[in-house]
Amino acid sequence: MIDARPEASLGDAVARVLVARGEDALAAIVTSGRLELAPHSETWMLDHRSVEAQRFALVVAPEEFVWLKSHPERIEALRDAVAGVVDTPTTRLANLSVVVGLVSPSGAENTWAGVYRTASPVAAPPPEPAEVAATAEALAEAYGDPIAAGMLARADLERAVLSEASGIASVRWIVRLTPADLVAAERSVLLTDRLVLSVTHAATRASERVGEVELRARATGDLDVE
Repeated sequence: MIDARPEASLGDAVARVLVARGEDALAAIVTSGRLELAPHSETWMLDHRSVEAQRFALVVAPEEFVWLKSHPERIEALRDAVAGVVDTPTTRLANLSVVVGLVSPSGAENTWAGVYRTASPVAAPPPEPAEVAATAEALAEAYGDPIAAGMLARADLERAVLSEASGIASVRWIVRLTPADLVAAERSVLLTDRLVLSVTHAATRASERVGEVELRARATGDLDVE
């Protein structure tokens, strides 16, 4: 089935721009990923006229996310390509965020200015803790850290909203580790950083930012009995 959403047409145009620039690997990521239009655009004044500044998120697989984050210039190339399509006399790119997609635990051409008003801003429900945990585990594996991945596989996650402004929520995530895993994490700054980074990337969305990540112990009654 052909995806007729304006966001899909935008993604196709961005991929073609990247191919024309010789960035075939980045074009493939855009094609396999998903561009989302975030709610609450901004109004900018440029040369005595107003334009609508829009924020987008490119949702990619964990492995692609790690590949992109390891070289910031790749993300800049993506932003430049999106801006090349989105920037028109009436629209501008405010920001492009690259976010990792959640892992489940189980024809006619037009300019973006001509079609963006029919696009649906993404107001998705908050990510489920089990999905964030599974995604963080996949990220840790992609980073080459099986110890952190194992800890996340055994962990429980909790979510609480700290604040919300301009349609963007700031969220605290608590990672409930087994007592042994928590002690091991506290003894290793690198391990702690990997856990926090994986959860942060897994939980970030176009309309939701991670304000805090805390490592805490699971209650002993929650631990699986062999």
